[in-house]
Amino acid sequence: MEFRSYEEFWPFYLSQHSKPATRRWHFIGTSFVFLFIIVAMVTWNAWWLLAAPVTAYAFA
Repeated sequence: MEFRSYEEFWPFYLSQHSKPATRRWHFIGTSFVFLFIIVAMVTWNAWWLLAAPVTAYAFA
């Protein structure tokens, strides 16, 4: 799908995010990002920082 402007993209984006299940998956993915950042800070293990965006994208 190709969009030539933001005005073309925005209605499509809203339609894809109108489902409650989609919003829940995004919430779960975002929650994992924050959790992994906290774990990385507590454990001083940078691997958690690498896992954060990967996990967020997988759930989103």
